Amino acid sequence: VMITSNELSREILSQFSNIYINSARLKMAEYMKSRGRLGESGRLYFHAGKFEEAYTFMLEEGMKYFSSGDLSRALEFLEFCSKIKYDENVSKKILEILTLLGDYEKMLDFSERLIMEHPEKNYYKVKYAEALYQRGEFSKAEMILRDLLNSAKEDSDLLYDQIQLSRVLISREKYSEAWDLLEKALEISRKIKDLRNEAYILRLMGNIKFSMEEMDEALDLYKRSLSLIENTNFYEDIASLYNNIANIIVDKDIIEGRDYYRKAMEIAQKYWYVDLLETVYHNLSIIEYYNGNIDYSLDMQGRAMRIAIASGRYDLALLSIMNMMDPIIKKGDIEDQVKYTDLAIELSSKIGDELMENFFRAYRKVLNTLMGKEDNIEAEADILKKGTPMFKDSVYYANSAMEMWRGNVRRSNEIQKESIDKKMKRITPDLLIDITDLIEFLLYENFFYGNRNDDIKNYLNIVKNDRNYPNMRYVQWRINIINAILDQNERMFLENLKNLERQGLRYLVAKLKIIYGLYDARKNGKRKILDEGLSLMKSLNVPGYMKGYSLAFSFGL
Repeated sequence: VMITSNELSREILSQFSNIYINSARLKMAEYMKSRGRLGESGRLYFHAGKFEEAYTFMLEEGMKYFSSGDLSRALEFLEFCSKIKYDENVSKKILEILTLLGDYEKMLDFSERLIMEHPEKNYYKVKYAEALYQRGEFSKAEMILRDLLNSAKEDSDLLYDQIQLSRVLISREKYSEAWDLLEKALEISRKIKDLRNEAYILRLMGNIKFSMEEMDEALDLYKRSLSLIENTNFYEDIASLYNNIANIIVDKDIIEGRDYYRKAMEIAQKYWYVDLLETVYHNLSIIEYYNGNIDYSLDMQGRAMRIAIASGRYDLALLSIMNMMDPIIKKGDIEDQVKYTDLAIELSSKIGDELMENFFRAYRKVLNTLMGKEDNIEAEADILKKGTPMFKDSVYYANSAMEMWRGNVRRSNEIQKESIDKKMKRITPDLLIDITDLIEFLLYENFFYGNRNDDIKNYLNIVKNDRNYPNMRYVQWRINIINAILDQNERMFLENLKNLERQGLRYLVAKLKIIYGLYDARKNGKRKILDEGLSLMKSLNVPGYMKGYSLAFSFGL
């Protein structure tokens, strides 16, 4: 190969340049080392080709940041180490940090790379399955964990694999198989005196009972679990149990439930347990919603959603979006409803959650109807009816809403009433809000068609006599407004309506003004409040609202 003199000159200059630069880097690395700036020293050693020195300093720096609790900085240095050479302890520490940070996207990629390079290491397969589970890809996680369980021989491996597989089975609603696995795991945990896993197994058993709506048994299992570890330093487990206990107690006593949520939040914030923090934000936002702090509730749900998406927990993000829908509806923000619904469809499709995807597809069709595009949910309903009670009930909601936005208020109320009456054995705060919605629509129907007075009186008594009613300002304001409509008390109506106006609930305010205004126009011949309500409803510029309240728009014309 012939090399020209110019090319040869450039090559010689390049080599001398590298020698000079590396010499300078080494001198600077030594200087940084002497100043205690090990991270910068390690990078300089790396670029100078001194990989062992670079590894040593980067590892020391990474572990220092890990010990101080700065997980992001620790991850930065340890990932640098993993690029220099493979070290099993470093790889495990990186996976531990990614778990603590809740960065399951990166955890999935990193564990997949480790499996390809070290297929004999089952630990990496477990972490890969855990990342899949956390992202809601339950079927893939189940397949991997079954293979691992079949090959496990030691008690500790059996215990770990049984617990991990049972979590996936619970998520896939295979409760009987999960329970059997957990009973076996409980025996092993007691045999080898593994207190933390014994408590965790009891918690998972409580989760099964909770999912099956056997609340007393679930609460007992959670409290038994908590009693084993409450005085230990297993802080994440303790906080999770506070959250689980609150999930049950809040339906009976909102204040006590809120106190448990706050205990969980204090621990989650102190130790930055990302998944738990997202969940607690989500749960506390619901309580704020009950209390009438709608904007604050939406803000917390938004934070919860963003944390979940950033950490790859799309399943938790979907729950946040689901709980944002009702306040957004009441605000009349159709564009936000469409935006979040489309995002939810995308996320649920990404993780293969068929029920959630069809839930939001059905909701999207409700929005289509609201925007004046005729649609139906038959295909989605066939799938949702095979799901949990929540998904089955969503079919009632969707059909009721679609009938309302087609202008069929009586049919809409019948569907909504059937759904509510089926749930009356266990009255939750959410159900109180649903009943309040129904009473308002019954008042609207009653004005034009009559025969709803007994239903209105019955549902009013149920709400006002519930033990949670005194702690739900949002419901109190609306019940006061309903009473003001019945009594034609304009002062009471306007005083309570101001609370809803402050929260920017434009659709709800328009609806209630229309209902009050209709009764006021009939009894007193005054149309001021009715016309204000009609004008506000019209300004929302949503075709379904015009159809739903077409009787009011044509009243007296």
